[in-house]
Amino acid sequence: MRVITVAECASHAVVAAAIGAQSQGEQSLAASLYPRLGEDWLVIADRGFYSFAAWNAARAGGTQLLWRVKADLTLPVVQVWADGVVHVGTDQPEDPRQCPASGATRGPRGDDLDEQKAVLVRMVEYTVPDRVGDGTGELITTITDASQAPATVLAATYHDRWGAT
Repeated sequence: MRVITVAECASHAVVAAAIGAQSQGEQSLAASLYPRLGEDWLVIADRGFYSFAAWNAARAGGTQLLWRVKADLTLPVVQVWADGVVHVGTDQPEDPRQCPASGATRGPRGDDLDEQKAVLVRMVEYTVPDRVGDGTGELITTITDASQAPATVLAATYHDRWGAT
């Protein structure tokens, strides 16, 4: 049996769960939870959950996301912010190594982005403390306004999620 949960970081209370066979992947189980995510939630996920389709499904109901992605994920730069956070977007969601988000009107080369295929995200550099080998990567978030959540706050929030596992 495989179990995927959405838990509150502070209380560790499970607020949603999906149960499947051991042979069922975490990503497909997680997908069954996306419609149940609250509009006022910030959902934090580890690097194995990101795909363009999963990102869009999870954010569809207005949920804010903060997900770790693999360090080799290539995301075109749209804008660099003062706190080191980069806005990225793509018009190639069919490429699983490309990114998500909405609101971009111009691509990295100045070309028009297809708003049906493009998604804006903020990227935050992040290293998992005390992790050798697979601890480097980036965080991406739907929170595109740096004044709402500075990069340091997002990184600290992601780190705090480890206490809920």
